[in-house]
Amino acid sequence: MAARQTSGLGSKLRQMSGEGLSSLVREWTSNEAVRRRLRIAARRLRENRTALGEGLESLMELANLPSKRDIRELNRRLDHLNSQLVNLGLKVDRALGRRKSRPSAKAAQPAPQENGPR
Repeated sequence: MAARQTSGLGSKLRQMSGEGLSSLVREWTSNEAVRRRLRIAARRLRENRTALGEGLESLMELANLPSKRDIRELNRRLDHLNSQLVNLGLKVDRALGRRKSRPSAKAAQPAPQENGPR
């Protein structure tokens, strides 16, 4: 019976125009008993949401699965490591560029000539 009432109420709300829905909300908010019940329902919803979140977090921890917080922290660390690698690559490129522009000690000395066949 409750399911029929819910679907009936839902279908009536969908059929109402925006103006009709606004007047319904004004009527509900002017009624102290309805406001009290809505506050209680909102509080219970927050409590249930918090309990569900904590339960899911515990379950994920037991299954050794990372939470969204864990994934965000890992992404932050990976971004930091990536920037360090980019900086290191730039330093290596600069160091290699200096070596190429400077003649090496071996290239400056003439190659020893062989004195005939051995």
